[in-house]
Amino acid sequence: MKRLTNKQKQEWLKAHSERLVHKTFKNLEDNFNTISKDYEAVYLELIANVSKAVEETLVDNSINSPMLLQNKLMMLVQQAVTRLTLLDKQHDTYLQKILKDYHATITTYQIDLIKKAREEGILFSKVELNETALQMAIQFPYQEYSFVTGLNNGTFKVHDKLNKLLANKILDGTSVVKLSKEIEATFNIKKHIAERIARTETSRILNQASLNTYRQAGLTKVKWLDSTEAIKSSRRNKTLVCKDCRKVATHNGGIYPIDEVPNLPLHPHCRCTVTPVVE
Repeated sequence: MKRLTNKQKQEWLKAHSERLVHKTFKNLEDNFNTISKDYEAVYLELIANVSKAVEETLVDNSINSPMLLQNKLMMLVQQAVTRLTLLDKQHDTYLQKILKDYHATITTYQIDLIKKAREEGILFSKVELNETALQMAIQFPYQEYSFVTGLNNGTFKVHDKLNKLLANKILDGTSVVKLSKEIEATFNIKKHIAERIARTETSRILNQASLNTYRQAGLTKVKWLDSTEAIKSSRRNKTLVCKDCRKVATHNGGIYPIDEVPNLPLHPHCRCTVTPVVE
């Protein structure tokens, strides 16, 4: 590999960086299934309780006591929201632990990558590996992010939407089947908020760990790589890339001084990353 051109060396680094991004977000999706199942359990229980409450008040297919039913449904909503709030606290701790584990894993991966690249003559000779500094990078304490604030905001939205939904739909004679779909859509809002926080902060820790390791190794430039998770257009069946990310990735060939690279992630759900530059 020592006879490779600089372009080929850069492609080697790019491939390894993209492999890390894929692996990290694949692990995140697997971990996130736990969170999704927790929210789904709250949704299913609420649907079952709503259906039971409606059936108990039906007389000849008409609601016998609308106000009594409405009060009972509001109580069910409050119970669901209380469960969501408890889940928020659990997931706040759970997500923080995931990020801490990711930081250690990503830093170790990047250290091994730099060592392997040096052995193969891929990184320029000016880089000096400071073993003490690199080992300190593994234990670099990621600034703890309080997910609970964002997650609680999602719970408040669910509470407000469910109250309005049940008050307006049930008393209008909306079927339980149709109502269940609308409640599910409301819970998807909550799930989407949690997913957005998890994915965005995972991207942040991935790139923070990488940049910190590169600095410790003496690297001075990095190259911005477009998101490895491109968006698929169902209308044109073409692969699209975020315009903002593409703009950053194409400016000056995507190469930036390590202390001047634009903030990563660039936007919520961003999966762009950076790789060392061969000079």
